Amino acid sequence: MRKEIKFEIDREEFININNTLDKISNNNQTIIKKEEYNVKTVYFENIYNSILQENIDGKQYREKYRIRMYNNNLNDLFLEKKIKKDNNVFKYRERITERDVINIYEDKIDNFINETKLKKDFYLNVKTKLLRPRIIVYYDRVAFEHYLTNYRITLDSNISKNNEINDFLKENKNTSNINKYILEVKYEDFIPKHIWDLLKIHVQRQKISKYVTMRLSK
Repeated sequence: MRKEIKFEIDREEFININNTLDKISNNNQTIIKKEEYNVKTVYFENIYNSILQENIDGKQYREKYRIRMYNNNLNDLFLEKKIKKDNNVFKYRERITERDVINIYEDKIDNFINETKLKKDFYLNVKTKLLRPRIIVYYDRVAFEHYLTNYRITLDSNISKNNEINDFLKENKNTSNINKYILEVKYEDFIPKHIWDLLKIHVQRQKISKYVTMRLSK
């Protein structure tokens, strides 16, 4: 379980925070890891758009399923279930294959019922709640993770969407960029005071979801 707080920031804040965290990371390379990568996510929704509406309404308990690919690498595919309860986040994930994704798209996943708990839960939701792929979201991410305190700060940019859900396994096809930047803070127990102070100086907490933002954007 982790706590998760999100902020919408502007380009200048993105640059300033990134540069500051970069300096901290360079001075503490043994305990802070920096990564940069591209994320492509296909989100699942039911025919009633309940997942979207629950998010808009701010429902305290929410679940969503998604498939993620990193750096457009077909060997880096993951099925994920994310549960959010207040500010607490539980995420379950497992690696899947390109064939699994194709079978999910073609609704040929009866074998999931006899596999892992995550695949079984996903199968039951597909069958009972009629979950289907709804939208693809792309973004570039810079991530800073502290090994000792286990906090993670991510900066997302070049956020865009594609409503052609069959493009997921193809090369990135960014059809609509929203020109937004998102800062996410994830932690278990605490974040060092100097990091908290840095974030408080620059930004104020806001309710934001990439899924909702992209679904509602034109």
